[in-house]
Amino acid sequence: MLSTKEAAKKLGVSEQRVRKMLADGRLQGEKFGRSWMVSEQSVQKRKHEGRKTGRPKKQNEALPPDSALPDVELAHRIFDDAQRVLSGCYSAPFLDLARSSQEQEFWIKTANLFLQQKQRELIAQGVY
Repeated sequence: MLSTKEAAKKLGVSEQRVRKMLADGRLQGEKFGRSWMVSEQSVQKRKHEGRKTGRPKKQNEALPPDSALPDVELAHRIFDDAQRVLSGCYSAPFLDLARSSQEQEFWIKTANLFLQQKQRELIAQGVY
């Protein structure tokens, strides 16, 4: 029998993790008062299962097939058009022509993006 500290050291995990594995039945042991004694056989079995220590990594979602990807050419045209139309200053009468508050917000945020890019370029050139 091993203490939780000894079991944790052999498994490469924390004592808290060992207690959780005992509570979940993934390790065998007995509780004596407030302390656990861990079966050395269950520690060896767990160790030989080839489990990695630490938190499991999240699975990367597979990319959708090419047919499910957005139309990249359309996205390029949208960007080019937005840059051409919204990179200049916009006015209140222009914003009043938006069909919705969402469209108006899109115009404002897009225009601000192009404005910030221009400001960064001017700062880099030492003009601003």
